[in-house]
Amino acid sequence: MFRTSETKESAFNVAIPTGEKYVHTFTRDGFYDVGCDIHPGMSAQIVSSSSPYTVLADTTGAFTIPNVPNGPYTATVYAGAQKIHKDINVTAGAATI
Repeated sequence: MFRTSETKESAFNVAIPTGEKYVHTFTRDGFYDVGCDIHPGMSAQIVSSSSPYTVLADTTGAFTIPNVPNGPYTATVYAGAQKIHKDINVTAGAATI
């Protein structure tokens, strides 16, 4: 079952036979917890974003988002279940968060 962490709404609940796959397109940006009703050890977390400026940090927490136009932005970072917003200003093609 997929459930949004932000709204706690159930997105869908699908039984997937062994060897099969299920494709789902998220219609809303957000952070989704994935769990199995039958196997509690089966879980994952998914971030859905419609922004072209989305990236996954490396194991040290570092990341680069290339080709971001200059200007003010609000960066949103998901760290576990925590959602952090920070206002930034990209100038000369770079900004440090």
